Amino acid sequence: MALVDIAGFDQRIWERCERMRDERVPFLVIYPQQRAAIQAESLRHGARGVLVKPLVQRELLGLMKLLTGEE
Repeated sequence: MALVDIAGFDQRIWERCERMRDERVPFLVIYPQQRAAIQAESLRHGARGVLVKPLVQRELLGLMKLLTGEE
């Protein structure tokens, strides 16, 4: 599982996301603000979800458990 903070990266970050998707590594994208375009792009490149900074610990832990199959 990976957390990918895309703030400050250029378009090449999506290539890295696609490699993780191709390798079946579940990942979440982290971004400093809620934007529909970022969410759509993230999901298109394989993200399992998008979290907005600052992270809410309960939300992060819940998503991590869901993605790793833990109860």
